Amino acid sequence: PHRPAPRRRAAAWAARSGIAHEVLDPAQLGQRTSSQSWLTIVASKTNAGFSVSCNTGLRYVRDHLTAPFVLCLNNDAAVSRSYFHDLAAGIEDIPDVGLATGTIYEWDQRTVWYAGGRFNPLRAVAEHYLDVPADGRPRTTEFICGCTMLIARGVLEKVGLIPECYSPCYCEDADYSLRVEKAGFQLVYV
Repeated sequence: PHRPAPRRRAAAWAARSGIAHEVLDPAQLGQRTSSQSWLTIVASKTNAGFSVSCNTGLRYVRDHLTAPFVLCLNNDAAVSRSYFHDLAAGIEDIPDVGLATGTIYEWDQRTVWYAGGRFNPLRAVAEHYLDVPADGRPRTTEFICGCTMLIARGVLEKVGLIPECYSPCYCEDADYSLRVEKAGFQLVYV
């Protein structure tokens, strides 16, 4: 069976939930001066890839909004009901948070795919930790996976956008993490 496009599903959910929303093409973002909508869905007609798509939203947030954080979340990701609360509580007392994330599971919701990580400079590769801390406390990490990446406004202003030079491959999240950490911000796994 044919499923409606994600933008239509998100808009239908917002309408059913009574959430003020609008659906815009990326080109319309630069023409916008204000909005009464709580939710803005930016729906490109073409797949521009991870970095370009994220940067469309990040650029708009940086240049037109005052939000202290922005969350990049892959279109195939699902979050737990407590995800946003847990993420906010986890970074609340950590100074200079630049990037933050939580545990990422495989679709079976039991197998850990990412629980923080490290960057191996000898191999030029980002390696995932698979052990979720038993104490539930946040910990610093050497890179944040782009699958779900909370970005502080200070990072957007000082470091800039996610690098687009890696498309269609990966590594933009590891590169961005290294740049953010070098700029003096903390990378936190919650």
